[in-house]
Parts: sequence; C-alpha cells; structure tokens
Amino acid sequence: MADLHPRILRALSPGQYREHEMLRLLESALPAGFTIYHGLAMSHLHEASQRYGELDAVVVSPGGHLAVLEIKAGSVELSARGAFKRYGAVEKNLKNQAHAQLQGLRGRLREQSLGVVCVAHFLLLPDFRVGQGSIGYPRERIIDATQLDDLGPVLTEACRHSPIEENDRLRLHDFLADRFALVPDAACLQGQRQAATRRLAQGLATWVPRIRSEAGIFVVEATAGSGKTQLALTLLQESARRRQRARYVCFNRPLADHIARLAPAHVEVSTADELGVAALRATGDTPDFVGDASVFRRGREALRAASLAAPASLDLLIIDESQDFDAEWLEALLPRLKTDGRLYVLGDSSQAIYGKEPFDLPGATLISCPDNFRSSHRIVETINLLRLTPEPVIPQGPETGDLPALHVHEASDPGGLRKVGEIVRDLLAAGCGLGDIAIVSFCGRQRSQLLQSDALASWRLRRFTGSYDASDSPLWTSGELLAESVYRFKGQSAPAVIVCEMDFDALDEQRMRMLFVAMTRAQSSLHLVMSASADQALAARLNA
Repeated sequence: MADLHPRILRALSPGQYREHEMLRLLESALPAGFTIYHGLAMSHLHEASQRYGELDAVVVSPGGHLAVLEIKAGSVELSARGAFKRYGAVEKNLKNQAHAQLQGLRGRLREQSLGVVCVAHFLLLPDFRVGQGSIGYPRERIIDATQLDDLGPVLTEACRHSPIEENDRLRLHDFLADRFALVPDAACLQGQRQAATRRLAQGLATWVPRIRSEAGIFVVEATAGSGKTQLALTLLQESARRRQRARYVCFNRPLADHIARLAPAHVEVSTADELGVAALRATGDTPDFVGDASVFRRGREALRAASLAAPASLDLLIIDESQDFDAEWLEALLPRLKTDGRLYVLGDSSQAIYGKEPFDLPGATLISCPDNFRSSHRIVETINLLRLTPEPVIPQGPETGDLPALHVHEASDPGGLRKVGEIVRDLLAAGCGLGDIAIVSFCGRQRSQLLQSDALASWRLRRFTGSYDASDSPLWTSGELLAESVYRFKGQSAPAVIVCEMDFDALDEQRMRMLFVAMTRAQSSLHLVMSASADQALAARLNA
C-alpha cells in the first residue's frame, strides 16, 4: 500500500467524496514505496506574473519520478471542442488546464534543480468510458472507468525510469510536501538571544540605582548572569553624564579589559593589583614579578599610603568581584571616595574560587538577586541539580536550551583535548562560529596542557601568553579559537563553552565553586569534557 499525504481526516462534502474515493483507490492499488500527494496548491511565475493552480494527485515512485493525475469525477462534457468541466457558470477546458499545470510543475522542478525527474500526466475519468483520445489528449494518458482495476500497473509502468540520486529524491519529497529548506542563521539567532538577554537583565541596572542609602554604600550579592556588568556600566555612564569622577576596580584583568572597552573613555578602570603596582612604581620602586613574591602586597600598601595622602576625589567607586578581595584592599581604595560619594560592592559568594574571607561594610544597604538571565534554563537547572550554590538559582533567560553535554574522554586523550576538537567540529557544522566558542580549562594556566599549546586540531588558539608588554598590557597569541582558564574567564561568557581538563576524584567545595563559574560562562551550549573519575564524582553528587 502506498503512503497518502496528507491523510484524509476531515469530513467530505458530496462533491469531494468521489475524488477522495479515487485517492483511496490509488493508495491501495500502488505498492509500498510509492507516495501520493493530493490537493497541492501550486504557483509559478509566468512573464513576471504569479499564476496559481491545484494538482489533484501527484504519485511519486520509489525511484523519484512522477505521475500527475487530473481527477475529474462526475459530469464531463466531451465533444468536438474537446473535454470540458463545468464549475457553476464557469466552463474550464481540461486540456488547457492540464497543460498549464504540467508546464508550471516542470518549470518549478527545474528551478529546484530537479529537472532529472520524469513527469507523466494522466486525466482520470472514473465515471466515463472513453473510446478514443483526441488530438489534445492521447488515449494513453486517459484512465477511464474500465481501467480502474489496472490503476496500479499503469502508473507503475509510467514511472519506470532509472532512479534519481537519493539526495534529489529527498529534496523532491520536501518540495511536494511544501517543506521549506530553512537553515537557522546562527549569527542572527545569537544576536537575538543576546539582545533578549540584555533586555531581561536590565532589572539590576534599572532599579538598583534608584535605591537610596544614608551611608551611600550598596552591597549587591547577585548570582552569575544576573546583570552585574550592566549595572556597573549603567552607574559609570550615569556618572559620566553628570560629569562626576568614577572608578571601577575588579580582580581579574580580562574583566577589567572588557569593562574598559565599554565604559566611558575618562572612567578609571583597572584591577586592584594594577593600581597597587602603579602606586609602587610611583615611589620609585621597580616591581620584580618573578623573584619577589610580596610585590602585590607591597603594591597594596603603597596604594593605601597614596590614597591617604591624596584628596578624596571620587564621586563613585565600584568594586566588582568582591568575593575575591581581601578587606585590606578596601582599606586601600576607600580613602579616595568623597564623603558624599557612593560605593557599590558587587559580588557572588558562589564564585569565591580564591578562598578569601568575606568582609562586612557597616551601614551598607544589602541587595540580593538569584536570577540568571545569561544561561539557558537547562544549564541553570543542572546547576541546581548539582547543588552548586547555597540557594537555587532562578533561570530567567530567554532560551530553554539543551541539557549540558557530558563527555568522558579516553585515558589515551589527556585532558580530553582530542574530544574537544570533535566537539568544536560539531558546533561549527551546526552553524556556530569560531568566535562564539570558548574553551575553558579547569586547570590553572601552569598545569594546563591546553593553555600551553598553540593549536587545537586544525585551529590556532588565542590565549594569554603569561607575559605583558612595556605598558603592562597582556600579550596574546594570534589564534582564532579562544582558550582560557576558569580563573581568567570569570566575569565573561560565550554562546558555546567547552570545559575541559576536568580530572578529580571528589567534588569538594572549591571544585563546586569552580564548576559553578565554568558552567555559568555558557549562554546556550555547554559541554563538559572530563575523566572517568570526574564523571563518577559528578554522578555521586547528583545521587547524594
């Protein structure tokens, strides 16, 4: 039995019943492998005008060739003028109608590069006996009431040609089923996704600046992806609009570089260590980053001394990544803030991967936000299943997404880098661009095989070399595929994140925080590449 598409499910009017009875007959008369499409609304262009028509039935053979049937049940006028069918007051010439539709179909097939498909056309008159054909309609292309029992063999023979290529056959079925060949534009989708995320995450940036505090101190404890960066930029932009002096200080250099690209030009953006080193150099000291383990402590002390000596000039001070700061850093930074200035301390205790002790700010207004607008719902739900945060994170992003993909690499593939290459190929094949992918090592830069390499498979890596130029700007390799550590990539994100070099036996508190940071870097697609022991540790956490 052939496959009828679409199935006949709706109630039929008396005028439709006979035509659909013929479709049922076709379905049973043709063997398996044949497909019957019916009631096809077709349009084609003719001399710059669009013409419309309907094909009663199109039979597709297993080899990919067609038999088109014009089914005319009921009364048909056969005369010297030809064959005519009356629809109310309108009389249609069947020969002309069939010719126009057949030519239109063949033209559309050529447009789709399916000109190899052979098309036979038949006039099916189930209620008539036809003695002979006419000059416009050869008898061999008319099937009358006497031939209904031979319907299957007649159409099978008409479609007996050499099979077309499998890919062409699939495209032919898509064409007749009216399925568009749509391929998502990954760049467009990503742009829409990021725009939606920015709009949703504007909550912190909208209502936090409206909150008033007598002390002028605001502590914002907000989860990853909640919009802390947007809040910081909004505060900096508003300060610039008012011609106030503002400073933004964070812990990680990559985050500082990111904020510096987006903040108003005259805003001071730096890491705390950079400020300390600058203060140390201002005293005439030349920092020795290789041989002097105390250089950053001495820089902090120099910064505190310089801050106490200089007049308070800051209207706004933003401390970001506060969970990574010691209290001594605030003591070094706060003297530059005016008495009526505002201090915003942004942080997330679940991202405290450096093990710093938390500090209190008396008189501060506390603001908390557990909403994640960055990562897909499935990523956030997995984070909650693993209980990586003291309180569940609330997924508020625009995308449901897929569950994070877990990959256990072979023992012969250290760090899973070979597996990472396979994942990158799959992402590219799915329409993701190299610039949308970040490979994040679970190891520090010194222990990471990834971050000591110049390439992964056939792609050159863009990674921090560990060195700085004369102006203290970080030096990067010139690759096209980003590779970073969890530590350095904190505060940033990418549409697709691959976390690799995950090799541990137990998921302790430190690794839970690192895993939380790593997973929340992903906006849409997350892949975790791990050793067998790490996989067992995750499974134990899920089942605990």
